[in-house]
Amino acid sequence: MNTLIRFRIRKAAMADKAAILKINNAVLDCPFEEDWLDRILAESPDKVLVAVREETVLGFLTFICREEGVYITYMGVDSEIQRCGIGKALLKKVIDALPDHGKNQIRLHVKASNLAAISFYEAAGFRPAAQINNYYGKGKPAFLMRFDTHSLQSLLNGS
Repeated sequence: MNTLIRFRIRKAAMADKAAILKINNAVLDCPFEEDWLDRILAESPDKVLVAVREETVLGFLTFICREEGVYITYMGVDSEIQRCGIGKALLKKVIDALPDHGKNQIRLHVKASNLAAISFYEAAGFRPAAQINNYYGKGKPAFLMRFDTHSLQSLLNGS
């Protein structure tokens, strides 16, 4: 689509729950359960980001911090406005916040058959780190994708 859409990224609030669930159920192949979202919004609301236009949720990203780095658990953008920079902006927000979390790496899983998502993450600097067979069920492998700020810095510096 590539239409310019004005939006901002902010931490999610419980009031965003219905919109997040609607996008989750509409665009994700393996959507999360409502009780999982309730728990993360209650326990770690700073780990749920939303892209909003005025107060309409356009997309979301959830993540957790692990010892080895940040792990993106879910990300979704309203299907009618994908490819307008919302997913990229959500990823950038997490990448920019890595130092705040004392981390230099982001990981996520993506279906090996989801070529559009793989291409999107590669364009953002992620690289496949491993293939996990049957991750999404029998015969449905995933790629573990990794973004590393040290590798990115080396690339930017021409090393």
